[in-house]
Amino acid sequence: MPAPLPPDPPLRLVDKLQVLLSKADIALGRLDGSIQILPDHDIFVLMYVRKEAVLSSQIEGTQSSLQDVLNAEARIFSG
Repeated sequence: MPAPLPPDPPLRLVDKLQVLLSKADIALGRLDGSIQILPDHDIFVLMYVRKEAVLSSQIEGTQSSLQDVLNAEARIFSG
């Protein structure tokens, strides 16, 4: 169970934490802008989810690539 909000003591967004938060906010803005200009943002999101799944599985010791996942899905959907 997470701690109740707001945190006690309150978060202090100063120095390095403030810089990191600002960089993250800028990156999210860029990502949002990129999605807005894509002809089909659902494909982008689908591929991003696949890539994240591959990276997560590699952390757990599974040796597969994004290409392996896409090839397996292609075989499933074509047959």
